[in-house]
Amino acid sequence: MNDPFAFSRLLPAPPRQDATEPELPHARHVPDPGGEPDRSAEDAAPARTG
Repeated sequence: MNDPFAFSRLLPAPPRQDATEPELPHARHVPDPGGEPDRSAEDAAPARTG
């Protein structure tokens, strides 16, 4: 069973790159307050300074 896509089949289908590409740069320039990863980053920033 040398199927290169055997492992990828076990994982959930990833979102299309067309939808993720614009989100990545946009989130970097303008972090959304509702974004969980952005929130954790903001919480970590004051924790470092404090």
